[in-house]
Amino acid sequence: MKLKFHLALLSIATVAPLVTFSWMALHDLRQSEQAALHARVFTATRSLANAVQSDVGRAEAALRVLAASSSLASARYEDFRMQALAARVAPENWIVLMDSAGHQLVNTRLSPGEPFPASGAPPNFGELLSATDVTISGLVVGQITKRPQIRLDVPIRLPDGQTLLLTSALSADYFQRLLTDAKLPSEWLVGVFDDKGITVARSHRAQEYVGKPGGKVLLEAARRASEGRLSTVSREGIALHDTFVTIPRLNWVIANGVRASDLESASLKALRTATLGMVIAVFGSFCIALWLGARLSRAFGQTARAAALMGRGELPRFDKSHVEEFDLLQQQLEQVHADLLDERVARQGVEEQRQALLLSEQAARQLAEQQNQSKDEFLAMLGHELRNPLGAIRSAATIANTDRAKPEARSFALGVIARQADHLARIIEDLLEVNRVLRGKITLRLEHLDLAEVVQAVVASTRTAGRFERHEVQVSIAPAFVLGDRTRLEQVVSNLLSNALKFTPEGVLSRWR
Repeated sequence: MKLKFHLALLSIATVAPLVTFSWMALHDLRQSEQAALHARVFTATRSLANAVQSDVGRAEAALRVLAASSSLASARYEDFRMQALAARVAPENWIVLMDSAGHQLVNTRLSPGEPFPASGAPPNFGELLSATDVTISGLVVGQITKRPQIRLDVPIRLPDGQTLLLTSALSADYFQRLLTDAKLPSEWLVGVFDDKGITVARSHRAQEYVGKPGGKVLLEAARRASEGRLSTVSREGIALHDTFVTIPRLNWVIANGVRASDLESASLKALRTATLGMVIAVFGSFCIALWLGARLSRAFGQTARAAALMGRGELPRFDKSHVEEFDLLQQQLEQVHADLLDERVARQGVEEQRQALLLSEQAARQLAEQQNQSKDEFLAMLGHELRNPLGAIRSAATIANTDRAKPEARSFALGVIARQADHLARIIEDLLEVNRVLRGKITLRLEHLDLAEVVQAVVASTRTAGRFERHEVQVSIAPAFVLGDRTRLEQVVSNLLSNALKFTPEGVLSRWR
């Protein structure tokens, strides 16, 4: 097979998987975009349901607060009217107070002094008076306003035996305003339905459908589950992907529909466009591979003839191949011998440099290992040294905290604690100077001191720590003045004494001189 056919197969083998996986990726992207849109719709629907539930809950809470007002028992209805005006949750909310005969006593929709309507009691007035808690209605038409509204009623039983009915009415326009304030996309079809399936608010054609039953398929699905998604047809005959959420306690349903055409058309159009582009890309790459293969074959043949001439020691003559890379290759062939010589010299220099770097690396590694070993030895010694002062401090603290301890014993114990605390401070100071330890430079604090005092202090600390319980130790010391570091000498004597106690059998007399 000639080069051009190899290039053609290479282009097909390269583009075909790319096209396949790109199409699969676009399909997955289409699915993920739809899922993201559904999730966005779900979020918006839940948010709207929470807003409706919150607002109805605020109206209910305000109603309960008003029902406990002291103005009702004293019949100060003007004061109660001012309280009711302040308790409204929205301009579309008004509050009415009626007596047991259905006559209005307070109505926040009316101006002060304006006469009350002759009759405005709801048809179920008696049931509302006998209720024991707040009653929340579905969408009803007001007796006086003749407009759709939501009622919240609570009976109030006064101490004198009188029963009143307090009502908080929310106009359907209030829920319609909630849909507007939510600023949802204009193409979404949003509806609010009460517990009987009656439309309370609607984002499209609200004047026509508010107060009428919602779609049966949607409402039946909402009765079976608190939230979900399904495909329905709106009352205008539009195919929708509906998302619904049921509001607890109210049993209201918030539905949010996205047109099926809007959900699928954009992604399908993008998928078709991408598929067409992939087909064109495959065909174009095949044609370009054939054309390039022909040019490259001519350039390869010319270069091969020139290389053969150079092998016989002749100076090759090149013709322009009009391929930049091959023209450059042909120019470099003329200088191949000189380049090989230069490369041999450069390789020797690189090898020498590599050997120098290897020796430097080995020396650095050896130094690092030595420093690491010094650190490990110091930390092991430090851990061993910390046990003795800590044991002496713990035993001395026990003696000092004993109520029966004599002043001399307490004073001795405090002295032990002070000395061992200084000892610990020195050890911790050494720990903080790890850098100096790694370099093998530990500072000694030299002073003139009596070695007998050092031995006596170590023996006393060890005895206070209770380590002589199984041994009998006799100490015979004489003054010996030296120039040394007290802490280091105490560490040496403590290590010697610890090893003697550790390796001397019980009952054997140990003498220190």
